[in-house]
Amino acid sequence: MVLWEDFDPTADLDKDGRVTEFVLKHNYTAAEYYIGARMKGSSLDRRILIHESEFCGLSGFGITVQSDENGVVQIYHGIAPTNDYVFLVGYYIYG
Repeated sequence: MVLWEDFDPTADLDKDGRVTEFVLKHNYTAAEYYIGARMKGSSLDRRILIHESEFCGLSGFGITVQSDENGVVQIYHGIAPTNDYVFLVGYYIYG
């Protein structure tokens, strides 16, 4: 099933509402694949069609996402969600 799901990185954030940086990858080898991220509650369709993965490899991209007031973002899972890998690689501190 294709859908947006909540993803809660708050254990790794110093406070909620941070602008976060994620790397989203998949290992689906059968076809191209959509994966994405957005702020929870957003109506933006922030997903990208990524080429199929090579045998035993990963394909993906980095994306910047604002977390909501509870620190939550939403991840878009393509046709095979068990093939998704979501990595929080950092967050931004202003000032």
